[in-house]
This record gives sequence, structure tokens and C-alpha cells, in this order.
Amino acid sequence: MKIAYLASIRLPTEKAHGGAIMSLCNAFSKAGHEVELIIPARENTITEDPFNYYKIPHSFKITTLALPVIRTNTRIGFVLSVLMFAVKVQTYMRGKSVDMYYTRDVFVTLFLRRDTVRIFEIHEQIGSFRWLIAKFGPSHIVTTTDAMHRLCVERGIRKERVLTAQNGVDDIFFDEHSSEFIQHSREVIGVPLNSFVFGYIGAFRNMGVSKGVEGIIQAFAVLSSRYPNTRLLLVGVGSSGREYVQLSVEKGVIPKGFIIVVDHVPRHKVPIYLFSCDSVVMNYLKDTLHEKYASTLKVFEYMASGVPIVSSDLPSVREILDDTNAKLVAANDIAELVAGMEETMLEFGTAVARGAKARKDAKKYTWIARANLIIEKIH
Repeated sequence: MKIAYLASIRLPTEKAHGGAIMSLCNAFSKAGHEVELIIPARENTITEDPFNYYKIPHSFKITTLALPVIRTNTRIGFVLSVLMFAVKVQTYMRGKSVDMYYTRDVFVTLFLRRDTVRIFEIHEQIGSFRWLIAKFGPSHIVTTTDAMHRLCVERGIRKERVLTAQNGVDDIFFDEHSSEFIQHSREVIGVPLNSFVFGYIGAFRNMGVSKGVEGIIQAFAVLSSRYPNTRLLLVGVGSSGREYVQLSVEKGVIPKGFIIVVDHVPRHKVPIYLFSCDSVVMNYLKDTLHEKYASTLKVFEYMASGVPIVSSDLPSVREILDDTNAKLVAANDIAELVAGMEETMLEFGTAVARGAKARKDAKKYTWIARANLIIEKIH
């Protein structure tokens, strides 16, 4: 089957969606399909080849379409860029045969041939106009959570047109590592070898919405006052995260050196940092986009690492995690987060068992499994 993945994005990108798109294209290809990823030409400070940047084999074709330069950091600019990309795709695909189109941009589906499968993958709550397009543009919709599946049906989209396929993980990056490897990783990163390390890997905010990192830092401040041998490793939190940590140190909330902040790292290096931790933490908040509809790649990477997880207990999280593979604590409650992190440290044997269960459960969420599910249910 010939699949055209249409992505109006900058590629490579340090944002998580770039790796997810490349991984799904690779998975479709590994499943025996002919795949072409079509993207617009955009200014990019990352000049590395996408396949090398994401450490993905050259298993599919990437086509770059030339477009006028438009600033995409405004709402109007973004919409214009997507529409221009859609028109360009329509011209490019004229006369070419394709069995299935796949895109995260619902506007693009309006410009595709009606005699082909047209899949729109939805990741967030969208406005009324885009819901209207979603009813008539794509032939099928793929959601990443059951909650979004239900919302699509509530919005008037026929149930048989909607499929839930949770995000995935490239488990090849998470092969077992020896204690010597972990020790070396800690030495390189600068984490004390004899300390208990909590970790968070990801952005400080998403589309301006807090990802709960402030709460992790506040909880760690309490823990570090009780247990001076603890450390917190923050990876990829950007300048906002660094500033928040610096402010906490200046206010005397946390001793200097107790929090190690590392800039964004390529995703193939993420396991090195995860394996350097004794426990990894997620603190997504209620009343944000993360509560119901987000299926973050972080949870699958955490699971694949086998490192014990402490996470806020939200409906979106409960679709993947439970009390057997993670320590779940009440959301928006710093005291509960402190208690969960402390229990993980003091009852580490139990925590390790949960981590092993999470690693086993992660095998269900590979990209190839996701690709096969989509093809099986839709085509």
C-alpha cells in the first residue's frame, strides 16, 4: 500500500511531534508499505539530516515542497502556511497514485482526493470550525486517547470513523544497560554516584500551559530538606525551567547544586538520562489539556526505561498507567507528590517491581504495533 504522510512542520525539530511522525512513517514502512513523508521547506537552525537526527533508517522517502516564507508564530500565519502547504500538496500529488493519506492538519484533508483513505490524527481539543472540517474532510480520525475518541463522537462524528491508537515508543533505544553503563552516565552528566536521583525529562510548558515542573521542584525542595542525599535531574526544560530553578536557589528554597539542569537532548540520548535516575516523575495538572486528551510520549519512554514512575493521577494517565506499574498520586497536590516520591525512595524494592511491570507493559506500545493497528482497523 502507498501511504503519503503530510506534515506541515519544520523538520528536524526539537519538539516531540517530529520524532513521533518519523517513527510512525518508519513503522508503516517496516510493516511493508511504501511511505512518503511530505513536508514544507522552512527555515531551520537544525541542519542535520532528519534520518540521522532521529536515528531512524532510510526506510521511506522525504519530499520537501518549496513554499513562500511565512511567519508561523502567529495564528493567522500558521493557518496560512498550512493552507498553502495543502494547495502545494494537491498540485504535487496530481497524477500520482496513493492509497492512504495521513496528516495531523485537518485543513489539509479538504484538499485531498475523495476516493482515497484520508486520516486525520487529532491530539487536542479544537475549535468549532475545525470540528466542522473534521466531519467532512477526513474519511477517518485517529485519536491518541479514549477520551478524545468519545469527544469526537459527541461532536457528531460517526463512531465507525474513529479509532483510538495510543502513542508509541522506539523500544530499541531502551535495551537493558549494565550498572557500569549507568555509573558512567552519571559521571558524564555530573550526578553524584551515591545519591538518590529523581528525574523529569521534557518541556517546562506546552503551548503556554504548565506541565507541572514547578510542582516537581517544590516537592523536591521538601524532600531534599529531609534527605540531603537526594538530587533532581531536569532535562529539556529550557530557559523557563532554568530561571525557575535559579530563583528557587536564590530564595534559599533549594541548596545550590541539588538540581542538575540539562538542555534539550536528541531523543536517542534520552535513555542515558533516564537510566541515570532512580525514579522519574510526571506532575501533569487538572484543568489543563493534559487532564483528559494528552497522550504524551514521555509516559511511554518512562515505561520503556523500567525506571520507577511517580505520576499525578489523571484520566489521560490512567489510560496507560495504573497502581501496578506506577505510583499514582492526587493531581494538584504537592503534599501527595512529596509522599509518593518519598515512598518510592524508602520502599525502593516495591518501586523497582512496578518499574519492571511498566517496562513489560511498554512492549504493547511500540510504533510498529501502532502502525499495524491503524492499517488493520482502517484500510
